[in-house]
Amino acid sequence: RSIESILSNSIYKTSIYLHKTANRKATQNLEIYY
Repeated sequence: RSIESILSNSIYKTSIYLHKTANRKATQNLEIYY
């Protein structure tokens, strides 16, 4: 595997992880708000 593919794969996984945690935090904030 090339370094570029490994880097893009880890960046892709990190962005998915950040997206999920952001969604979870937003949901918790909505529950607290309401």
